[in-house]
Amino acid sequence: EGELGAAALFRVVARTDVQKSPESGAGLLRVLQPGAVFRGRPRQGSPWVQVPPSAGGEAGWVHPAAFGKPSAEPAAPARFHVAHKAVMVRASPSLSARIVEIKKEGDALPVEGHLDGWLRVCPGEACGAHGWVLLRHPQFGQLVKHAQGEVPTFASQEGANGHYEATPPAVYGGSHSAQVRDEMKAVLSAMREEVVAREHKAHEARVQFDLGVEKIAKGLHANAGKMSPSGFYVGGEPI
Repeated sequence: EGELGAAALFRVVARTDVQKSPESGAGLLRVLQPGAVFRGRPRQGSPWVQVPPSAGGEAGWVHPAAFGKPSAEPAAPARFHVAHKAVMVRASPSLSARIVEIKKEGDALPVEGHLDGWLRVCPGEACGAHGWVLLRHPQFGQLVKHAQGEVPTFASQEGANGHYEATPPAVYGGSHSAQVRDEMKAVLSAMREEVVAREHKAHEARVQFDLGVEKIAKGLHANAGKMSPSGFYVGGEPI
């Protein structure tokens, strides 16, 4: 088996299969949809790229151009600018994490992903090391501003998997209130769906109850005065 190259972030641009081994016809593990990202490791001397495990599954392989069309390609980092006098690039997404670098107002930051209000800064000419920058500080407000490019939201701190559609508007400069409003809309929509489902269930129960009452009434009317050792007959059956 060929050696694996350095890990890099890939963007899925078309539906692609994750297979058990780097060969055509290998068993299917899962399917990646457009907009997903993964930190893959190219196999040297081969077009195949190793995909990390996802949601407890096993690692697999994708062919970025299995059918003559690109299905996965290197993900270009987005670009942000420091909007505060100075911001701390930290080793992990926490205000108590070790400081890796300090960036000044106006500095450019290449960003490869987002997680819970933090931006993962990737290596490049504008940044000397991997790290995390807080997007908005509770006291000082907006620390960095989006300049160009798309940002995926990672599923975990490792940044192994993620999706562009999971990124909230606030990352791109949308107001915090707009994000809260969107979240509230989603909650209200889920509540409405639950209420409709409960009303439908209650309606079905009421219909069944009415049918049962109607059956008993008809039976009592048709068999008025007729008794069995155990009680009245309804529809030919004792009750």
